[in-house]
Amino acid sequence: MFFEEIIGAFTGQNRRNRQRAALIGVVVGAVGGAVAGLLFAPKSGAETRGDIAKVSVKGAQAVRDASVHAAEKIADAGGRAYEKVRDVSASTAEKLRETASDVGDDVGRQVHKLRNRAAQAARSAAELLEEDEETREAREAGRRLRREARGAADVADLLEEDEEVAEDAAEEA
Repeated sequence: MFFEEIIGAFTGQNRRNRQRAALIGVVVGAVGGAVAGLLFAPKSGAETRGDIAKVSVKGAQAVRDASVHAAEKIADAGGRAYEKVRDVSASTAEKLRETASDVGDDVGRQVHKLRNRAAQAARSAAELLEEDEETREAREAGRRLRREARGAADVADLLEEDEEVAEDAAEEA
C-alpha cells in the first residue's frame, strides 16, 4: 500500500482518486438533497408529481433545444471545414498542375538539347567516317603508286641491264 501511494504520487493517480471521490460526494449530496426536498416539501404528492412532470418536460425540451443548437453548430463547423478543405485542395491541385507543367517544360527543353547534341554527334561521326574513307582512299592510292614505282624501278633496272648488255656486246664486237 505504501508503494502504491508513492507510485500514485509520481503518476498523478492520487490526485485523480481524490478528485473522483469529491465528485462522487457532490453528486450523492445533490441527489440526497433533492430526495429530501421532495419528501419534506409542503406540497401534496399529486402536486409534487405534477411539478416533476413539468420540470421533466422542460428538461427534455431544453435537452432537445440544446441538441438542435449543437447540431447546427456542428453542421456550420463541418461546412466551414468542408469549404476550407475544398479551397486548400483546389489550391494544392493548381500548384501541382503548375509544377507538373514546369517540370514538363524543363524535360522538353532537356530533350531538345539532347536531340541537338545527338544530331551534332551524328554529324561529327559522319564527318569522321568521310575522313576515314578519304584516308583509306589515299592509302590505297599511295600503295598503287608504290607498286607502280616498284614496277618503274624494275623497268629502269631492266633498261640499265639492257644498256650494259648492249655496251658489253658493242665492246666485244
